[in-house]
Amino acid sequence: MLKTGKDTTKKAVFDMEGVLVDGEYLVELAGEVGKAEEIHKLTEAGIRGEINWEEGLQRRVDLLKGISSEQAHAATERLRFMPGARQLCARLKRQGWMLISITEGFQFMFGAGQARVGARSGLQQRAAL
Repeated sequence: MLKTGKDTTKKAVFDMEGVLVDGEYLVELAGEVGKAEEIHKLTEAGIRGEINWEEGLQRRVDLLKGISSEQAHAATERLRFMPGARQLCARLKRQGWMLISITEGFQFMFGAGQARVGARSGLQQRAAL
């Protein structure tokens, strides 16, 4: 619990991708243009520290240039939540917790994910194609 002035506010903070959502949005998005495996390999290399994270992100985004808004929204609709994620979030909300999600993903993916779990707040580093 975090103290805010005189009030004690219970806050639960979750990463959107890989914690609430089962997988990474860029990989799902890359499936729209047949580049999922290539994007996945770059993501994993960045996580392992084999390539600079920012460089890897730029390379992944470059592979997705030209993707349509319709394709991006279709990929968003295919995102699945981790088993139990929605139930956990619902229970925390009933118990008075504020849900906060974070991501480096795209705005519409972030908004859709927050709406599905009922998160009130979030931190997002914007990504653009």
